Amino acid sequence: MVEIKKLEKSQVEITGEISAEEFASFWSKAVTSLGKDVKIDGFRPGHIPEDVLMKNVGEGVILDTAAEMALQSNYPKLILENKIDVIGRPEVTITKIAKGNPLGFKIVTAVIPEVTLPDYKKIAKEVADEAKGKEVVVTDKEVDDLVEDIRRRRAHIEKVAKDEAEGGKHVHSDEEHKIADADLPAFDDEFVKTLGSFENVADFRDKMQKNLKIEKESMAKEASRFKTIDMINDKSQMELPDILVENELKKGINQMKGEVEQNGLDFDEYLKNVKKTVEEIKAESRPKAEKSVRYNLILKSIARKEGVRVPDEEIAKEADKLVKMYAGADMDSAKVYVEDILINNMVFKFLENN
Repeated sequence: MVEIKKLEKSQVEITGEISAEEFASFWSKAVTSLGKDVKIDGFRPGHIPEDVLMKNVGEGVILDTAAEMALQSNYPKLILENKIDVIGRPEVTITKIAKGNPLGFKIVTAVIPEVTLPDYKKIAKEVADEAKGKEVVVTDKEVDDLVEDIRRRRAHIEKVAKDEAEGGKHVHSDEEHKIADADLPAFDDEFVKTLGSFENVADFRDKMQKNLKIEKESMAKEASRFKTIDMINDKSQMELPDILVENELKKGINQMKGEVEQNGLDFDEYLKNVKKTVEEIKAESRPKAEKSVRYNLILKSIARKEGVRVPDEEIAKEADKLVKMYAGADMDSAKVYVEDILINNMVFKFLENN
């Protein structure tokens, strides 16, 4: 008999018993397992008689090991049979344990929260209709600004190279902004040919205008998607599990640590310099982390409701690329990461086309 009770903050409490007969079946397994690890003079590991083992470790240790094995075996079945969408590790308490008796237990675990969504298709359409009236245009001035930036960067590179050749020091990057217009390279056909496969100035400007337009269209699309999910979030209701927010905060800290160490700095020293602790950074980042978790849960909820899913072979293919790109990456983690990105992208495409 199993009883399931909903708790606050998207948690459930599962209480029940494992029958005395089933619990007893794990006794010999516990004896075998402990016998491999316990060292007793005169006996080889794995060949210790049960009565000798009990005298040395005690009945309680064997019972606890058997209970752990029994619950590890039964927990997945409990979750599947009762259709509980669990997240994170459960907190397990033994409520009754004795040889020859049923094993009583209480399990508290976080679950994916119920998300009450607004009319997300309507919201997506409103955002899309608003975006339709805003044509993406690239002006001549934007192309001119890009050209000037390229000329200044080239002048800076040449200045550094010249300085090094003469045995001088590197010119600081800020110096490129102090380069006089007269020192800029001429923007002519010969110059643009050194930048890539360009026939002449006109060809360069034409291609740059197209590239800038693609970039602006991509930014506009991202802005529309952000506005859509933000509006859906404002009208959605859910109870955030602490574990998901905490995981998001840990991910942010790990990312920050990686960036700091990539720049050759010690993370602890960095924290001293900014005069902050990890907990203070987490506290500052919590609102952003909570919003990120909400966005993700909303997208997952829409995906489930609309039957949006990514084929397993596509997930495996992209995860394989990721693992090859980052040495030491875990395949299972890569699959979860890839599936999240692909599903979220598919949900946005669904919203944009409905």
